[in-house]
Amino acid sequence: MEWVLADALLSQSRDPRVLLGALCCEEASAERVETLRFLLQRLEDEEARGGGGGAGALPEAAREVAAGYLVPLLRGLRGRPAGGADTGPAARQRRRVMRAAGAALHSCARLAGGPHLAAALAEEALRDLLAAGPAPGLEGAVEAAVEVLAAVGPCLRPREDAPLLERVARAALALALGGDEAGPAEGAAALVAGRLLPALGRCGGAALRAVWGGLVAPGAPEGPGRVEPKLLVLSALAEKLLPEPGAERATAARDAGPDARRCWRFWRTVQAGLTRAEDALTRKRARYLLQRAVEVSAELGADCACAPQEGTGPSLFWWSEKKKDELLKFWENYILIMETLEGNQIHVIKPVLPKLNSLFEYAVSEENGCWLFHPSWHLCIYKRMFESENKILTKEGVTHFLELYETRVLPFSAEFSEFIIGPLMDALSESSLYSRSPGQLIGSGSPLGLKLQKFLVTYISLLPEEIKMTALESIDILNQVVSYYKLSELSLDHGSACVFSNVRDVLQCTMITHQILLRGAAQCYLLQAAMNLVDVEKVSLSDVSSLVMSVRQEECFGRGTSLWTELCDWLRVNESCFRRPSTCSSIGLHETSSLNAYVKNLVQEYIKSPAWEGGENCCMPDWLEAKLVAMMVLLAIDVEGMKSQYSEKRRTQNVLRIFLDPLLDALVKFGTNAYMPLLKTDRCLQLLLKLLHTCLLKGSSTQDVAPTDEVCTLLQNFVMSATESISEFILRRLTMKELSSVSDLDRCHLYLMVLTELINLHLKVGWKRGNPIWRVISPLKNASIRHLQEMARGQEPTLGRQIQRVVSMAALAMVCEATDQKPELQLDSRDAGATERFLSSLQLNQTLQKPHTEEDGSFFEESSSSQGWGKIVAQYIHDQWVCLSFLLKKYHTLIPASEDEILEPILPAVQMPVRTLQSALEALTILPSDQVLPVFHCMKILVPKLLTSSESLCIVSFDMAWKIIASLSNTQLVFWSNLKAFVQFVFDPKVLTIAAKIKGQAYFKIKEVTFLKIGIEKHDKVTIVISFQIMYRIIEMSTIKTGVFNILISYCCKSWIVSASNVSLSTAKNYSELVYEACIFGTVFRRDQRLIQDVQTFIENLGHECAANMVIENTKREDHYVRICAVKFLCLLDGSNMSHKLFMEDLAIKLLEKDELVSKSRTRYYVNSQQHRVKNRIWQTLLVLLPRFDQNFLNRIIDKIFQAGFISNQASIKYFIEWIIILILHKFPQFLPKFWDCFSYTCSPKCSIRLTAATPGLATPCAPTSPPLHSSHGCMDGLSFLLLEHSKGQGCEQQHSAIFPASGLTGPGWAVVHVVSTGLGPANDFFGHVLVTLAAVVGTAEAVAASGSSRPHGPGPKRPARCLDVHGLAAALNDCSVYLIYFQGEENLKTSICTFLSALSHLDIITENIPEKKLILKQALIIVLHWCFNPNFSIRLYALVALKKIWSMWKALHVEELDALTSIIESSLNQVENMLGARNAKKNWQRIQEHFFFATFHPLKDYCLETIFYILPRLSGLVEDEWIAIGKFTRFTDIPLDAGFQWYLSPTQLCELKPGDWSQQDIGSNSGEADNESEWSDVQKKIIPWRNSVPDLDLELVFQDRAAKLGKSHSRLIVVASLIDKPTNLGGLCRTCEVFGASALVVGNLQCIRDKQFQHLSVSAEQWLPLVEVKPPQLIDYLQQKKAEGYTIVGVEQTVKSLDLTQYCFPEKSLLLLGNEREGIPANLIQQVDVCVEIPQQGITRSLNVHVSGALLIWEYTRQQLLKQGDPGSRSSCLA
Repeated sequence: MEWVLADALLSQSRDPRVLLGALCCEEASAERVETLRFLLQRLEDEEARGGGGGAGALPEAAREVAAGYLVPLLRGLRGRPAGGADTGPAARQRRRVMRAAGAALHSCARLAGGPHLAAALAEEALRDLLAAGPAPGLEGAVEAAVEVLAAVGPCLRPREDAPLLERVARAALALALGGDEAGPAEGAAALVAGRLLPALGRCGGAALRAVWGGLVAPGAPEGPGRVEPKLLVLSALAEKLLPEPGAERATAARDAGPDARRCWRFWRTVQAGLTRAEDALTRKRARYLLQRAVEVSAELGADCACAPQEGTGPSLFWWSEKKKDELLKFWENYILIMETLEGNQIHVIKPVLPKLNSLFEYAVSEENGCWLFHPSWHLCIYKRMFESENKILTKEGVTHFLELYETRVLPFSAEFSEFIIGPLMDALSESSLYSRSPGQLIGSGSPLGLKLQKFLVTYISLLPEEIKMTALESIDILNQVVSYYKLSELSLDHGSACVFSNVRDVLQCTMITHQILLRGAAQCYLLQAAMNLVDVEKVSLSDVSSLVMSVRQEECFGRGTSLWTELCDWLRVNESCFRRPSTCSSIGLHETSSLNAYVKNLVQEYIKSPAWEGGENCCMPDWLEAKLVAMMVLLAIDVEGMKSQYSEKRRTQNVLRIFLDPLLDALVKFGTNAYMPLLKTDRCLQLLLKLLHTCLLKGSSTQDVAPTDEVCTLLQNFVMSATESISEFILRRLTMKELSSVSDLDRCHLYLMVLTELINLHLKVGWKRGNPIWRVISPLKNASIRHLQEMARGQEPTLGRQIQRVVSMAALAMVCEATDQKPELQLDSRDAGATERFLSSLQLNQTLQKPHTEEDGSFFEESSSSQGWGKIVAQYIHDQWVCLSFLLKKYHTLIPASEDEILEPILPAVQMPVRTLQSALEALTILPSDQVLPVFHCMKILVPKLLTSSESLCIVSFDMAWKIIASLSNTQLVFWSNLKAFVQFVFDPKVLTIAAKIKGQAYFKIKEVTFLKIGIEKHDKVTIVISFQIMYRIIEMSTIKTGVFNILISYCCKSWIVSASNVSLSTAKNYSELVYEACIFGTVFRRDQRLIQDVQTFIENLGHECAANMVIENTKREDHYVRICAVKFLCLLDGSNMSHKLFMEDLAIKLLEKDELVSKSRTRYYVNSQQHRVKNRIWQTLLVLLPRFDQNFLNRIIDKIFQAGFISNQASIKYFIEWIIILILHKFPQFLPKFWDCFSYTCSPKCSIRLTAATPGLATPCAPTSPPLHSSHGCMDGLSFLLLEHSKGQGCEQQHSAIFPASGLTGPGWAVVHVVSTGLGPANDFFGHVLVTLAAVVGTAEAVAASGSSRPHGPGPKRPARCLDVHGLAAALNDCSVYLIYFQGEENLKTSICTFLSALSHLDIITENIPEKKLILKQALIIVLHWCFNPNFSIRLYALVALKKIWSMWKALHVEELDALTSIIESSLNQVENMLGARNAKKNWQRIQEHFFFATFHPLKDYCLETIFYILPRLSGLVEDEWIAIGKFTRFTDIPLDAGFQWYLSPTQLCELKPGDWSQQDIGSNSGEADNESEWSDVQKKIIPWRNSVPDLDLELVFQDRAAKLGKSHSRLIVVASLIDKPTNLGGLCRTCEVFGASALVVGNLQCIRDKQFQHLSVSAEQWLPLVEVKPPQLIDYLQQKKAEGYTIVGVEQTVKSLDLTQYCFPEKSLLLLGNEREGIPANLIQQVDVCVEIPQQGITRSLNVHVSGALLIWEYTRQQLLKQGDPGSRSSCLA
């Protein structure tokens, strides 16, 4: 068309000046400029052929057009809006003019007759480009300059204009790469890369070398932000830097240009693009460059190698013609993997991952053990996987990398080490990677964690010795995974001292977690890792002690634990290897005993008086140093014990004496040396206290200390020898007013702790009244009381007096606590009265007046580093309540129920309880939360006494106490102690009993704390307001704070147990809701919470192997322990005890009501949902209670149990219901009739008829009449067999005709049996065989061939109906009733009947206690035979299992009554066992027989807690969170268990089974076989075009140019979809057209591409496909225009003259016209088409979707064009 236009212009005039002047004279438009371009190109073509006219005029005219019109035009077009997007019709029109002007300028430069015009224009455009640069707002100037340079650049001379070309190339590269830090606008960089650089590349020589030199210059800026522009430039110049394979060029010319394959910087850029690029387009460019390099290398066939980056190691890229096949295979797999990773879909990626293993096989030489390919290529794949948003893909990548060293030995690579230290460690910091695999036991350890442990051991062991420690110093694995899995098996021979520093840093990180057990375990393993990694020759004992002090002894490092023993053994082995200090003097021990020497010197230095003695008012020393000395002393003693265990034992005593001599000498002088420095006394007492604590901290508690522990005994003896001196010193300090400053309060606390330890020590060895402690307690008490009485007389509140007051109250509180806990300390009776009167008359909650500032200014200096005055006052009030708690406990019997009973109280605090309780409420408002425990203890004693007379006051105490608990976090240390105290006083048995008895406000307030809703009885409005929820609040808090409900249920159950065999339910019967909630309690954890629970269980399962388990008390705060406590409590109940019996029955009714409520809930009920778990817990509890139910109670609930079987339940629920039914029927066979009834109403039948031989006449249908048997619309679909009796009787013919019209029966006594195809395959033939055989045995089988008596069987010929005398059958079965039902296929039939058939399969257990089994077996046999004929395949399988069991029992009885059925049933069962060709039917029959519930499970022998709570949930596919191992029951010792209860698994070996693949029908069955292919032979591969690497800059190019630009095959197909309305169809067509390379898609409105439905279907195809807007009214003109251009118009429509698609041959220039979705192609447009093509159809539906139709024709066009390109001479067998 363009040439036609140019020729028409030339025909008007041959003078080019005239023609060109005419086109340039008026205002520029796109059409005018494009016409100018066509004309210039035509003139250029004629000039090249030598036929041009006006040889002298043409160059001059060309120069005039270029300088006078085109260049000014381009400069004028550069105005564009600053910022913002250059889009819209105006912008597209401007770019269209600019492109046409550029092409015209290129022709002018070639027609100008010399290079001067091109050079001049290039110089001028270069100046404009440099002036504009990357400045914002000047993008239009850049675009104009680029267009000029792109047009005239190829016209420059490579040699003469080389300097100019180089300057242009450098400027263009700087603009494309960003040059400065700010960087150019994105559009300018893309413009330069897309337009100018390819043009310069065609210039070759200097320009190309300048660009390449700028890209690979050593000083070029690097970084992630530079990757994208570099790849943009490289992809634009790919054809020059990586020559087109097979192109004809001289070798010299090829060698002259740069070869990117030989430059390592090029390959590093490609690798960075593969991994670090954030956008998919940049990664695609990198893959394109790699693919092209491989193709070029294969095509050229010459060896090539890239120089190594560091001079050693394998090349980043190399090629050898000898290994061409291996190299092609390697890179093919590599590119396939990288392409597949773009999909981010694990189901597509996972089959490709085995190919990664083959990459390693190619990459490593087995002969030399070195890398053939650079390992960085493999790491690019892993980096790409690690950075994926899909965490499953990240986990797959991490797992694959960790498994590398398990399967192969890889050569050492520095890049591998850097990768492990960097990206791998970063990926491992994602906690979700450590989650358990499906089906894995809780606490078994994360698979990834175990792989990581094994990987680190292998990898570090294989490192070269010279870099091993460098890697260990750099690796940050401890900081990443220390909280999850142990590193203790990293066993190396050498290490570095910096490991200690790293471990100490990480230890600080571990303290962040609030999980104490995890924190302790992390510290254990860090200490173990340090011992295994460190080089002992480079560290000193001081370093070791510093590291040991970094861990918390109370969390991980108790004496006697495995870690302590391991550390002692490590010290013993390496004792002589530690680095010695520079100055070391002999101190009397053996020279080789470096540890002993160090410890002795440590003790001596510690005991010495500090040089900075600060006088009487100095602060307390830090406890850390005392802790360190005590730890090292005991470690050294235990090390000495290890060395001397086979030699003299006395050496341990001597060494301990040597260590402690300085301490004992100082302690003995305490009582006599009044001038001993205060700091020295403090340090000695601190060390003494730490020695006692550390020595006794053995295992989980101090009670576990072995009495024969030599070190403990020696230490206690040493301390007791100094008790008198210590106690006298403490008494003097506490009573002689020597403590007068704020810092002295810390000393008071120290003295009282030491005194308490001395009391405990003397009580252990035997208490004697004459011992020193006894002589201290009484004077201390009396002096404290005297001081307090003196202070109460109104003296001036100086700091010294107030401090002494606080000290005296603290000492008195300590005496009261010690006396309360140790009855041996009870004082003489003559002193008791005065003491108790004083305590009773204390002014409670009296705040201490702050001292006057002018007299005691030093106070404020001390307060900055010591306790504030508020804390001092709080401690004082706290000590008051400690004393009062002691008094109330001792005289609780004197507390009156009403204060009116006491006129003159002797003990006011005791005998005036209302006032005391009011003071307690006031104290709760004053004291901080960590000081309220003694107040709670007092309230526990007072509330039961006042609940009747002062109920409202008690309710206020409940509220205030709860507010304190609710305000605390469960991570605070005081939370759990406060919670226990709160529960103990609110849920005290006396409180519960009284509250339930009076049924007042307190009763409802207690339930308010526990339950959400309770039945509110009739009370006043105040009661209604406050009767909202105390038990529910605790349960609600448990969902947030794990372990709260555990405290409540454990305390209540323990308080209700009198002894292990005696449970009192006098209180519990009123609070059965508490046990009910406990039985169904349990939360669904988030993924992160579940991970913490898994790790905690993992650590607990390690037992003594992890020292943290021995040191930290097991709080049993898991949710499981709530149910365990409730279940163990229920196991203690006695069914013969009436109160127990009523309690259990009430609980069972509540559980059944809850089950019914959950079943009716609208909340989605799916496997492992909260509803599923609750129902599972309900039936587990009912199973536990079942043996204690009698027949009367079961008669009340049996219907609910059977009704539960009708509901669609998950598999685990079904098993429990079936188990309960079996146990009930076994114990009470009286319920068998109800059980038989379940088989008759399992769904809503359309017609149900009871058959009996004794009853004449036809039974009346109990539901609407069955539909006609021979209806024409498939009413029998879903039925396999139908047996209906037709007996003699009045009106039977009418009833018969009503049920079976036109059935063709000729007489009474017959029933029709129809075999209908249900799509179940060979199973139908089997059941048809059973039915015919049964009819033949009865002797009444007859074929009825009457008209209408048969039904088509599938698509084949009609099959005659089979008839059976059911009356005779009933008689043969000895007059047993038969229920035959017509079903419509209800879903609950399938789910419920399987439940009852499963129970029936255990008929041997049910009838075990029944002497006469014959009648029951008959009934069961008849029922199960009927269900064998059910249309549902699953029901038939369950029925066959039951039939097999029942028939085996029948044969064992040797009864001859049913011998007539023997051949039928055995023949049927044999056919099932030997089904040939049944495939899934036979496989499922085998599976269901092997299922544990039918093959192994024994309802009686397996009745135990382990089966109920662990084995059955595990085998039924319940989530692991619901499995409660039997070990947890044994570990929970709060509730004893009756010795007679059955605990463990029976000998059936059920626990050894694994979950089978046959599941109940509601969760389906998995009949597929697992694919264990190590590498898939074929995998998915998405077709990704390589050459679409430059953003679209030229939407208005002609279609052929655009297709070539995008790297697509040349296509001349236009698809017209202007008539289509729906965006989904347009989006799908857009995608199809782009995939198959159509040249354009024509739509009615371009706005459709913004529609979300369009974009959802097109998946960005509109960005790569030219779209043209032609509205429907314009279609006729458009079609005529295309006809004129040579296109054939092909209509996709069914017409009279339409051709078959398979017979039509598409011309190359074809236009497909698609019709409207509803109306097709209008008649007026059909007249415009050249041919109509239709798609042949085989079905009934009239037409295809328009998108599908268009896709079929587009593909057929593409297929034919591909055939023509492959063989130009070939032609399809199609019509011309």
